[in-house]
Amino acid sequence: MVKEKRVDLLGHPLCMALVRLKWNKFGRYVYYLNLSVYLMFVLFLTFYILETPAPYSIAQIFNLGQMKSSLDEGLKKKITNGISNSSSETLIDIFLTQYGIMLLCTVHILKEIFLFTQDQLAGPILSWARLSYFSFENLVEWTCYILASILVYDFDECQQITGLRSGWQWQIGAVIVTLSWLNLLSNVRKVPLLGIYVVMFSDVLKTFLKFSIICGLFIVAFSLGFQTLLGGQENFNTIDKSMMKTIVMMIGEFEYDDIFYDNVRNAGETLKRSSLPYSYLTQGFFLVFLIIMPIIIMNLLVGLAVDDIKAVQDNAVLQRLAMQVTLNLDVEKLLPDCLRRKFLIRKEKIYPNKQSQGWGDPTLTRITQIILAGRRMSDLEQLTKKQEELMGKFKIMKEQFKKVYEELAHLRLSFSTLYEREKTQKDKKDVIIEIDRS
Repeated sequence: MVKEKRVDLLGHPLCMALVRLKWNKFGRYVYYLNLSVYLMFVLFLTFYILETPAPYSIAQIFNLGQMKSSLDEGLKKKITNGISNSSSETLIDIFLTQYGIMLLCTVHILKEIFLFTQDQLAGPILSWARLSYFSFENLVEWTCYILASILVYDFDECQQITGLRSGWQWQIGAVIVTLSWLNLLSNVRKVPLLGIYVVMFSDVLKTFLKFSIICGLFIVAFSLGFQTLLGGQENFNTIDKSMMKTIVMMIGEFEYDDIFYDNVRNAGETLKRSSLPYSYLTQGFFLVFLIIMPIIIMNLLVGLAVDDIKAVQDNAVLQRLAMQVTLNLDVEKLLPDCLRRKFLIRKEKIYPNKQSQGWGDPTLTRITQIILAGRRMSDLEQLTKKQEELMGKFKIMKEQFKKVYEELAHLRLSFSTLYEREKTQKDKKDVIIEIDRS
């Protein structure tokens, strides 16, 4: 049902009750445990990035001894980023966080390897069926764990003593700390009351990526035009700067005065509009850009996003239910047979009027709504059935009345025929009597 996207079948009360049972028995424990471990990894990585000295001040650190003695002490401390004056406790915290990240990365990598090798339905390890494991989410997680391990690994003795990272490691850290927090979104999709917003964001992002090709053509077109007309300005003197400036202008940051009055190369202090090359064409070109990009394109994106959000809100519960089905099946495949048999039950009692506490799973509420709706539908069906029965009886009576009417019409015709015969015979007798008299 999930693969074929049959959310209408997943919405059946029996399917929802089964999914809720598996979720409450073992699915949610595995999910929240995995979420907690990943959240711990993200927090450790964030603390490490915030506490580790930035490597771009290394050159200033080595040149600090050559500076004048009158250099401000506060500036010295800022330049050294606390390395020379930092306490040993701070370095110990950094090193402990470093080893904690290595440990968590190892745990996550072993977990992913275990999930990859334990899928019995996928066949042999080296098979095409196994490629389904390498989804976008799994690839992002592998990237986070591998790059985080590279970030905290000490490649030389200097890194072991000072805790400083190389420049390329620090750039990896900037990417990985952002990517790890973004990947946290995919891990909270199954959380009750929060997953719907992640699904909304995912659908809007997919719609934007589909529309980005058309949007990119407009950006390239106007970037080339601005670079040609305003190449004398710093913001448009190269194609990459022109494209970046066009994208920024697309969201409403035009800086009209800087473009048309204050930012012309080799201009004096008192500028006039005539100092701008091709001023009239540039003004018209800017007006066309103003109409198409910020007004038409951006409003079109907003309209597409609103449509996606409306569709997600209509099917939010069922979409999150599909995610829970996938998680429950993945966890159930990893359970041994003894535990799997332990979770089997023959029947379960559902209390529709029981109030859920806190951030409970709304699946039970959804099941109750469907059951109550089914009961209301049953009453309506009974009323409809009675109405159909009455209509059937009325139809039968109508047919009977029709037959009686036809029989009465037939009798009337018979009586008319008999009357005509009697009248004819009587006329004949009268004629015979008249002849005899004559």
